[in-house]
Amino acid sequence: MTESDQGSRTEVRSFLGLIALLLVIGVIAGLVVGCSGRSTGGGWVHETVDDGSIRTVRTVSGSVWGGPGHLVEEASIGVAEGADEYMLGHVRSLSVHDEQIYVLDNQVPVLRIYDLAGNHLRDIGGQGAGPGEFEDPRSVTVDPVDGIIYVRDGTLGRIIRFTHEGEPLDTWPLMAGLSTGTQMVMSVDGSVYTPVYRIDFDADLFTKGMARMGPEGATGDTIYGPEFDFEEWEVEVRSEDGESISIDLVPFSPEEMWMLCPGGAVIGGISEEYRFEIHDSEGRVTVVEKSWERIPIDPGEARWYRNRLIADFRTVLPGWAWNGREIPRHKPAFAQLIPDQSERIWVRRQGPGINVEGCDENPEDSSEFLRNPCWQDTFTFDVFDLNGRYLGAVDVPDGLLPRPEPFIEGDMMVALLQDEEGVQYVKRYRLVLSSGNDE
Repeated sequence: MTESDQGSRTEVRSFLGLIALLLVIGVIAGLVVGCSGRSTGGGWVHETVDDGSIRTVRTVSGSVWGGPGHLVEEASIGVAEGADEYMLGHVRSLSVHDEQIYVLDNQVPVLRIYDLAGNHLRDIGGQGAGPGEFEDPRSVTVDPVDGIIYVRDGTLGRIIRFTHEGEPLDTWPLMAGLSTGTQMVMSVDGSVYTPVYRIDFDADLFTKGMARMGPEGATGDTIYGPEFDFEEWEVEVRSEDGESISIDLVPFSPEEMWMLCPGGAVIGGISEEYRFEIHDSEGRVTVVEKSWERIPIDPGEARWYRNRLIADFRTVLPGWAWNGREIPRHKPAFAQLIPDQSERIWVRRQGPGINVEGCDENPEDSSEFLRNPCWQDTFTFDVFDLNGRYLGAVDVPDGLLPRPEPFIEGDMMVALLQDEEGVQYVKRYRLVLSSGNDE
């Protein structure tokens, strides 16, 4: 071996030693400030920071799916004219079990059942206060194990249970007057959760919880969402006698929201930024973040929504004047968090509003605002899993309504649509990924 060879090897050993030292320093620094990194999963580029108690996953670009998903229609329920069982009036809730679609139509009111092709099979319940009857049903869910059907009727103050064949079983007590559109949640262990409210009359504060229900009513196992230091943009009206109060949010203002997942996780966030939290059943917290494009609000759109809220409040107090903050200039980062049956989170994001030509923007009859809206909302979905991975975006068919929440399981979505004539349809879609990738 020449002196030159020995010198070269000495330099190599010194260089490798320096690299090892730098790696050790890097590991120590990582332990001090918390684990972080930037990585890709296929076309998904993300940054992760884990400080031991909270893990933050930020999507930088791309998605796991590698492209958008599309909803392909496979069945349709509903007609403008025809047999009663296909004429939908005011659908308030949707569910699917054992290849059957459950449609709770509040206008009849009745629970209609169809097969996956959209053929009517039978009806359950009907108008009244007797066994198996409804006054104002708002939510339906089905136990995935034994097929027992649960229908919530807050006006009658009860949850009515039916067999899979539709025979009334019994009723569970519920706080009367709880007429909310928030849906019941059927957990994977067969427990049924429904919204309840903790009321602080002195502060006019209503805190929503999800209570586990049983034959005697709420069991006391009530889940509350994550707490955020945030004050929502509210407007309110009190009747002249002071006996009633109505509170609403300023249109398009950021809001605090949370939902219970069937598997027990709780998701929640404030829509002023694209950031929400996932609290799993073991107490671990994952924060999900993503960049987003601010969607401006058309001045005419803001004016119409303002007029609609004023008209609504003046039915309580004639001459009521606006007493809240003004409508923001941009739409919030997201408008809804929807957990599906496959442990995914669908984030609804609003797009530009569409103006309906020839519409009366300030009608004298306040009900016209709902019957003939002057602005139509557009939106898309972003889909995440409970680990914070951004799976991809999903295009939304024209007319699809965000409420009641679509029923989503695997590649199937059952959702409510409304056409330009106001006719409602329940559609079954199959999710197709343009990239051909799976999760």
